[in-house]
Amino acid sequence: MAAHSRLGASSASRWFACPGSVKLSGRVTETAPVSVYAAEGTAAHALAEICLRGKHEADEMIGRTVEGFEVDEGMAEAVQVYLDTVRDLLFMAGDSDLSIETRINLTHLHPDLWGTLDTSLYTADGAL
Repeated sequence: MAAHSRLGASSASRWFACPGSVKLSGRVTETAPVSVYAAEGTAAHALAEICLRGKHEADEMIGRTVEGFEVDEGMAEAVQVYLDTVRDLLFMAGDSDLSIETRINLTHLHPDLWGTLDTSLYTADGAL
């Protein structure tokens, strides 16, 4: 399986608006270099996962290196917004299962429909 689904949720606004873009983007053979901003975003994403799994606050990680980036106050503050949102939803959901970085496969609906959920909550009453 490729690293990213051609029908990924992060690009859904594009492919909903322009379904032909899926086929057209498949023709692109060159990969643009990863910008420092994208790499830092990947590091912040990894930090959020570490904090959720370890039940840490983001500011506890200031000074540590994650994915090649030192966690500074700005990164910790941004990641904490995400952590607070997830934890608030978990509290409001009550009896629920929290899943982190879960692979999903919906290829029975379409061969290119799969990916990874950053975070999901499955409640006792069956809501996702």
